[in-house]
Amino acid sequence: MPGNVSSGADSNIYALCPACNALPENNMDKFCRQCGYQFTIACRNCREKIRPYDRFCPSCGAHRLVIFDQIKRYLHVHSSQAALALAIILGTAWLALRYALRNKLR
Repeated sequence: MPGNVSSGADSNIYALCPACNALPENNMDKFCRQCGYQFTIACRNCREKIRPYDRFCPSCGAHRLVIFDQIKRYLHVHSSQAALALAIILGTAWLALRYALRNKLR
């Protein structure tokens, strides 16, 4: 089925890149040739290769927090928008703090 990851602990075959939807040229690619997305990562507990969206390691059963990988993927794909949003948030926070403390600093 297109877009799905095949089953198996050692399998890293993707029909489409999860980040940019590009079709990998080679099924054994470790990174997407279009956006650089890493198709396999190492388990933090046993260092075995696992797929990025597995919630548990198939080798040792260690639980993974997938949210960090999703944030990393979002920032990788939308880096310019994320930088602009961060600049707006920090600028607004600085202005609010300056406004709140303006009388206390005099």
